[in-house]
Amino acid sequence: KKEHLEDQAPGLLEISRSSWGLDAIGALEEKKEYIKDVVAAMKAGNKLAVPQGCILLGGFGTGKTVFIQALAHMIGLPIIKLGNIRDKFVGESERRLSYLCELLKSYAPVIIFIDELDQWFQKRGTVYHGDSGVSARLTAKFMDIMSDTDLRGDLFWIGASNRPGDIDQAFLREGRMGDDILPFLPPDRNERSRILPAILHKLTVQASLTRTPFRHDIDPDFVDLFGFLTHGHFTNEDGWKSCEPDLHRLGSDRGKDEEGFTGAEIEHIIRKAHTHAEKHGSPLTEDYLRQEINDFMPKRDMAIFRAATDHALLSCNSERVIPPAWREYARQLRAQQQRRSSFAPSF
Repeated sequence: KKEHLEDQAPGLLEISRSSWGLDAIGALEEKKEYIKDVVAAMKAGNKLAVPQGCILLGGFGTGKTVFIQALAHMIGLPIIKLGNIRDKFVGESERRLSYLCELLKSYAPVIIFIDELDQWFQKRGTVYHGDSGVSARLTAKFMDIMSDTDLRGDLFWIGASNRPGDIDQAFLREGRMGDDILPFLPPDRNERSRILPAILHKLTVQASLTRTPFRHDIDPDFVDLFGFLTHGHFTNEDGWKSCEPDLHRLGSDRGKDEEGFTGAEIEHIIRKAHTHAEKHGSPLTEDYLRQEINDFMPKRDMAIFRAATDHALLSCNSERVIPPAWREYARQLRAQQQRRSSFAPSF
């Protein structure tokens, strides 16, 4: 079925495939529960319980794309990533989209994934496409399809973005892809500890597929400590600083300047540590992980990353999918936004 779909629309879509499931994700518990409920409703044909779609928002490296990859492994439904449907000939792009939608409906139920949603559907009036209106017509066509309630439970749309401020707001509203918005946030200490064994599991699976050795010998007591070690401190005045354990002890309260590593950064550290250990003919151990943690310097722009986190929380329309540790902060953000908007004129 998956191969036939790709054959019918070469280059227009790609079936997501993955060799590992949600066991390779060491956090995101609220998102796992949400998507399990949606998939169960789709399989049972309970259309009233299925949203039109959902959007994954948050800073880069927080697990949005890897979440979709794991999802593709475990749900038993095709997850289709849209390719480039634009064409240089007049009317061809719109024809491609119409054909693609009819094809997807014939294979329902399916999940359609659009990565980098901000690049697909930028705010109207903020960018000049110079394509004789093709982009505007495609956007309008997508809006019509996503808001068609007759397709509820057959086509489930998932978008992902780390720049939610650039997305056309029409896609973020209820009744379209933005029926539910899931914020992907920086992992806390406990989550970072769970990420370590999850990534070790993922890398073990990947290594087995290529018959590449992946040896590791991590003391279980180190796993809890790993979550504490994988952070630094950032201020606008001083920039990034690695944590000095003698000054910032395990068990102390999280400081306002504390910046934890993302899942992508943790995976990078583990891969580098394994490569280093392999050069010495040794399995991956705590010592190699410590060396890479101390050596690591994040490349991300902290201000942009924090803004993406705030945007994700402000866009979220359900407290249930926000981790408990973030809920009070999300309330404070919404209160600040409401105070700012109260100065706008009322009509």
